[in-house]
Amino acid sequence: MEHFGSEFVENLLTVIKNQSGGILGKLNWRGSNIGMSLADVNSPQSFFNELLGLFPDVTGPYINPTQPLEQTYKVADDVIQIKFYPVANTTGGPTISFKIKGLPERKIRFL
Repeated sequence: MEHFGSEFVENLLTVIKNQSGGILGKLNWRGSNIGMSLADVNSPQSFFNELLGLFPDVTGPYINPTQPLEQTYKVADDVIQIKFYPVANTTGGPTISFKIKGLPERKIRFL
């Protein structure tokens, strides 16, 4: 998360607090292949909408014809891609992925 900058991380923590009623015991790092898990979010779509509001220059959604549930948004002229999967193939639940050019993709999976 440090690649997004401290202001972004602070704002993300505020979104987590707003959407899950707190942060302690709710946001857990699960590993580099999995990313983070976030528990007790009533509406992952609402969480995602509030998260997108952190970026002043977001564009999208761009629909992937081979993955119709995938919603891709681009920030800073496609330097950052944020995807929302209402139903992820790997977990069956909602997932958000972040990708900065040149860095590994990171995910937040909702429990």
